[in-house]
Amino acid sequence: MKNRFKLLVSMSAMMVLLGCAAHPQVRYYDLMQDKDGMQKFVLPKSYIHLDLVTPQDRPPFLDVKSVPSDDYPDFAKYSFMMKAVHKSAVATNITQFTTLPNTRIPAAIGIEVIDNRKEMIETFAKVAGVFAMVKARPEQQFNVTVIEPRDAHDEDLPLNKNWKYSLEIGGVPQDALPFDEFKKMTIDTDLKVFPYSACRPASLTLVPPNDHPVFKDKMSFKIKVADPAHVSLTEIPSKGQITMHPSCGVDVKSEKSLGGSVDWGLLGILIQKVKDLKETIDKKDK
Repeated sequence: MKNRFKLLVSMSAMMVLLGCAAHPQVRYYDLMQDKDGMQKFVLPKSYIHLDLVTPQDRPPFLDVKSVPSDDYPDFAKYSFMMKAVHKSAVATNITQFTTLPNTRIPAAIGIEVIDNRKEMIETFAKVAGVFAMVKARPEQQFNVTVIEPRDAHDEDLPLNKNWKYSLEIGGVPQDALPFDEFKKMTIDTDLKVFPYSACRPASLTLVPPNDHPVFKDKMSFKIKVADPAHVSLTEIPSKGQITMHPSCGVDVKSEKSLGGSVDWGLLGILIQKVKDLKETIDKKDK
């Protein structure tokens, strides 16, 4: 009778385990609790990068990009460390944690590495194509510049005399949390989600000087910017990969591993270029 009872208990426990989905779990710590062996990362903000592109087969145009950055005065504020949680029945294994070159901005987090090189190469080929199309041009046409994503109206465009810009930042996604609220969620708690800076729509308007040799009318652009003051969450897949968009947001894929890795070098070059430009602008403003 006792053996039968033990068998029933064992079978019941097994059914419970089989009936429960195995979800990966992680725990987050702030940077002040620095511990060895943890993955360190920062929630990125955005800069808006503007450059003149002069193709040989069509008229010049302005290329506007939202570029991620970890250029914070208080770097630790939006930084985290992540540790996989191992429990008796389920173990979470982080097989890949890639950051953008010379930053702590996450590029890809894998529970099982998948090969998404093709689409990423296509994405960065567009960036490379923009670099390739840029030719020598008179400096008075347009100087490459960077602006911060904040509401602005009819302000001077940095490094471009007599240019004006206006910028309107849209609302926060409904499911995004204030950063401080997410920080409270992480205290001594195992989570099944990965955080990323909330994506906000932005409308940029540029007004060239009246005597500009190329651009005669005002131009409008729609972009998305990363706002680390608000956090969006995505569920960590049991198998697969979370891949960051080059500008803002993430993709989640649950696919079998095909091996391989992503070359984020081109985006890293652009991030460093933006950082250098921002330093140049700040020095001019002093």
